[in-house]
Amino acid sequence: MQSEKDAERIRDLGAPAEHVRASGNLKYDLDLPAPTAVSQWLETEARRARRTPIIVAGSVVATEEPLALIAFGTLQGEYPNALLVLAPRKPERFDAAADFIHESRRKFLRRSQLPLQSTPNGAGSAAVAIPPDVTVLLLDSIGELASLYRCADGVFVGGSLVESGGHNILEPAAFGKIPVFGPSMENFAEMASRFVSAGAAVQVESPEDAGVAWIGFFRAPERMRAMGDAARALVEASRGATDRALAEIARLLNNAGAPPR
Repeated sequence: MQSEKDAERIRDLGAPAEHVRASGNLKYDLDLPAPTAVSQWLETEARRARRTPIIVAGSVVATEEPLALIAFGTLQGEYPNALLVLAPRKPERFDAAADFIHESRRKFLRRSQLPLQSTPNGAGSAAVAIPPDVTVLLLDSIGELASLYRCADGVFVGGSLVESGGHNILEPAAFGKIPVFGPSMENFAEMASRFVSAGAAVQVESPEDAGVAWIGFFRAPERMRAMGDAARALVEASRGATDRALAEIARLLNNAGAPPR
């Protein structure tokens, strides 16, 4: 089981206590993603165009897109050169997200329309300029979100400002980015509570609160750095569940193959 609390629950359901182990959460054993064409481009082009801060709103679910835009709008009041990367959770939401951006009267780029190619060191990845009036990059692609957390100054983890149960906060945390998420984190309740208690994440009640949280970080860079370091350290300290689970499986298989006594 993931935790002792989970182990207690399964024992209460009738599992023999001697057969129950708490090995930790396998999700902590993630590998940091390699740079992608879009992360190389964004890092280089945002620096060139002085587009900062970069906010990555990842795994945003249906009807949450306008809330992410509201959060970003709160930030824009103080940081007009900010850039939002809006990453819908499911491909079928790409066009709906584009409609929401259009309705918010913002100019945006679609990732799918950027002719980018990966290069070993990122050289030449900024061939496409970000127009000055563009404030949103719509990530209408699959498999590139995790790499973009590397470029983020601020992060919102979606599925949390609507009643969806939340999503995994570990990818941004592993990069030392502070996960900001809403009240609906039932699917990751233990993880969310642990990070908030450690000063390694922020849970907010509204999109406006998310924008205010980012502004607070950027006004206090030392505090922001300390919280990011705490997030990364918590991920690193929690690794090892995979090895523990495999060791237990190997032990059981070995015992199953042993001759009867």
